[in-house]
Amino acid sequence: DGALPKGILCGDILVNPDEAQRQAPRYQTTPSEELARYVIHGLLHLCGWEDTTPEQRRAMRIEEDRLLVEARKYYTVDSFWERMNQRKRP
Repeated sequence: DGALPKGILCGDILVNPDEAQRQAPRYQTTPSEELARYVIHGLLHLCGWEDTTPEQRRAMRIEEDRLLVEARKYYTVDSFWERMNQRKRP
C-alpha cells in the first residue's frame, strides 16, 4: 500500500539561506539560528503540526524554541553557515 512504517517521516524541507540572513536581524538572532528554526519548523510540519490559526502558531513557536534549545546541546549551527557561505564564493 506504500505506507511507511510507524515513526518514519517522509517529505522534503526547503529552506532559503538568503531569507534567513535577511530575517535574522528582525528577530534578533543569527542567520544560523534562523536557518535552524526553518529546518525545525519543516520537521514539525512533517510530524503533523499545523500553523494556520494564531493558537497553532503560538504553540508551534514554543515547540520550535524548545527544540532549538535541545539542538544547541548537540550541534553548532554557526559552523554550517560558515561552510555554506564559503561555497558561494568563487
